[in-house]
Amino acid sequence: MIHFTLGRCATVLLAAYLLLGAADGPPFISSGGIWNAASRMPSSLQGGAIARGSLFSIRGARLGPYPPERASAPVLELGGTSVLVNGSPIPLLFVASDRILARMPT
Repeated sequence: MIHFTLGRCATVLLAAYLLLGAADGPPFISSGGIWNAASRMPSSLQGGAIARGSLFSIRGARLGPYPPERASAPVLELGGTSVLVNGSPIPLLFVASDRILARMPT
């Protein structure tokens, strides 16, 4: 599990349950690997802030399954992967070994 903070108000916990045959080691989030999906800017830069209800991506390694999985509607767990914000699961749209697309709760 990985803990990281988005700005000062949201703490995120990534819990990725890797499939058999996946690379060894825990999930890893790249430096600057949390991006605003609309502006395509890192959350650490002005214009990259992640507002409530907006989509964001998490980039790294061993984050989810291979091959990737998509949801036709947002779900709280996808491909054995979930993301928690302040202790609550948030909607996921896409998970892969190197990225996750999620929606920040409102």
